[in-house]
Amino acid sequence: VRKANDGYLTITMGGDGTVGEALKGYKEIEQKSYYSHISTGTTNDVVANFGLLKKDPVKSAELILNGIPHEMDAISVNNESFAYVSCFGFLTNVPYDTKLSLKKRFGKFGYVIRAFSHDLFKKRPNYKIRYTIDGVKADTSCILGAVSNSQAFGGVNIYNDARIDDGVFEVL
Repeated sequence: VRKANDGYLTITMGGDGTVGEALKGYKEIEQKSYYSHISTGTTNDVVANFGLLKKDPVKSAELILNGIPHEMDAISVNNESFAYVSCFGFLTNVPYDTKLSLKKRFGKFGYVIRAFSHDLFKKRPNYKIRYTIDGVKADTSCILGAVSNSQAFGGVNIYNDARIDDGVFEVL
């Protein structure tokens, strides 16, 4: 991304993680080019938020050439930029630890196989969380936490009304 930031168009091809890596690259520079993505990943949640077809590189290329640019919200948590989901806790390692061969053979179900075979029956973490909403402080505990502006992450639909371009991030 840093090298291709020439003022025209930068295109990546891959999954949601590829989009995340591109955004990290843009954080380090002044963005001069438009950015687009051809989705070929396992879940493709990012492009689904824009109503784009999953795993159709030809249609995606046509939309890039003839489409209308859209903005995408991005924020920084602990100095890490993201525009889809930032999460911690139980099962959040599964997308990163699932072997590519398993994803290629079984698609999204590869994640389920990985979770059942390695993580599902392990002791779950218990995170103590302190937060403030509208000036009211509260404490809770959780096994998973996520900040997201996506309708789904990990291929699981979480929020029907979330938008990736509305300036709002949801907390789970």
